[in-house]
Amino acid sequence: MIEEVDGIKLLLDGKQNCIFGLTEAKDVELLKKEVLGLGNGNTVDFEKQQNGFMFKICGGETVDPEAAQNIASLAYVRSVKFIKAVMPIVISSRHFYSTCKELMDISVKNNCQMSDTIIQFEAECSGRSAEAVIDEMRQIYVAMRQSIVKGNEKESELLGNMFKGNAKRMDSFIKAGKSICGTTLSEVTRNALAVMEVNGSMGRIVACPTAGSAGTMPATVITLAEKNSIPEEKAIKALFTGAGIGIIVAQNASISGAVGGCQAECGTASALSAAALTEMFGGNCSMVLSSVALALGNVMGMVCDPVAGMVEIPCIQRNVLAAANAIVSAEMALAGVDSVIPADEVIGAMDEVGKLMPVSLKDTLGAGLSNSPTARRFQSQINKNGNALTTTATL
Repeated sequence: MIEEVDGIKLLLDGKQNCIFGLTEAKDVELLKKEVLGLGNGNTVDFEKQQNGFMFKICGGETVDPEAAQNIASLAYVRSVKFIKAVMPIVISSRHFYSTCKELMDISVKNNCQMSDTIIQFEAECSGRSAEAVIDEMRQIYVAMRQSIVKGNEKESELLGNMFKGNAKRMDSFIKAGKSICGTTLSEVTRNALAVMEVNGSMGRIVACPTAGSAGTMPATVITLAEKNSIPEEKAIKALFTGAGIGIIVAQNASISGAVGGCQAECGTASALSAAALTEMFGGNCSMVLSSVALALGNVMGMVCDPVAGMVEIPCIQRNVLAAANAIVSAEMALAGVDSVIPADEVIGAMDEVGKLMPVSLKDTLGAGLSNSPTARRFQSQINKNGNALTTTATL
């Protein structure tokens, strides 16, 4: 939510492209005529402020940088800025597929991958082209890669100050030729640590599905795509399949550690990463859902017990576990290993387990690792230093 830019008071929710700026009062009517040519469906607001008349034009693809440049060229316009939508407004009343089976069935019926079905759905709901939807995911892919690079460039100073430099330690381990399963798994481990250390130092990450589980998908999808020379476009498309699975889990269970335990956060991250990997490496829709069921089943009941309430211990290391789980789940599914229990039933079971789980095991510092003597010492020290406590909750 943006409330002010360079002294201009305005309110933007990030759901639409927006052009805004200042003009003189006498030129408001001229500007109104100018912006009418940007197309139907756009909203135009004017408001008198201390430093002039603020104008705000919000809408879809016709509200773009070129339109902003055209407005900026008008002699009576004092300043112009363009802000691209963060999350485009949904203009359709359609709801996303309610089950994994429904998503698979429509994909099989149309003889396409799950990612194609999800891209088409997103395009129809947002009123954009498929190319525009894919371009938005490309930006997410780039942000993921940047978080890996940033986390490996230096030792991030984490808010809890309980440790640092684990990604660097893994990098040194790899370079020393000490990897025990080949360098691929070691690099996935390093990159998951790197992203989570960026998150722990308040750096820019992609919450997929949450900040507390943000290291899993970049570490698996990007690392394995690059290690296997998979075209970037194919990897970007695979992210849609993971995103679709994430939505279905969120609709039918939870992606919040405070609601369902860490199985809901790192578990879901592992499942959507497994789905993306399975499609990326040529798996069909049935294999994708097997990987989801296997990944979630492998971490059923995992508690959320962050030490001192910080998204550091054991959250960062559990992202590594989630990444490894995603890889083995995808490999089993690609090999034809049947999950037996359908993905939708596994999601239902995860929801049931989350509801049965005691509150003390769901991000409350009441039990588990967060209640160990060492954890309590860290908590006392952090409280003494006055650091604000953070949690993994996504409510």
